[in-house]
Amino acid sequence: MSLSMDALLDCMKSPVKAQVLRQLQIAGPSTTQQLLLHIDGIAAATLYRTMAYLTKDEVIEVVLETPIRGTVERTYALSGQYRQLTADLVESNDGKAYVAMLTSFLWSLLSEYETYVKQPDINLAEDGSGFSAVPIFATPAELGEMGARINGIIAPALTRQSPDQQLRTFATIITPPRPD
Repeated sequence: MSLSMDALLDCMKSPVKAQVLRQLQIAGPSTTQQLLLHIDGIAAATLYRTMAYLTKDEVIEVVLETPIRGTVERTYALSGQYRQLTADLVESNDGKAYVAMLTSFLWSLLSEYETYVKQPDINLAEDGSGFSAVPIFATPAELGEMGARINGIIAPALTRQSPDQQLRTFATIITPPRPD
């Protein structure tokens, strides 16, 4: 079996799978126990099932197996196929696949808002969620520099620093340039 675009899109639709992939991108090869330390709100059983699905779909791969007290601890990394498929998507300039990925991304964000508004005690003014859009003028190089600065600003928030902090998704979208 090889990694398909459908499997990749499925990862983007699933908040748990997306968090696993994001953490592996940030931290590099990790064990399930290491992932549990950095991904809040996911039960161990759910994470183990997710890792099995991602491995079966060849999104991630086992890069190390360490015997520990009669069991085997696995270290996982993004698969070469995952990295290649995402690179191929960019290289092929496949607009249809790009829009499909964006649609999955937007649906996953929308589902977080839908889950939020179903709670009986929401407080739109104080819960800290929101969204905005502002037109900017920038070259691709300037966008890269802005992205690097934003990543530096949010880096401390990628792991929980206190029990008062709640898991949120900080999403960025940069639209394609508009014709003049």
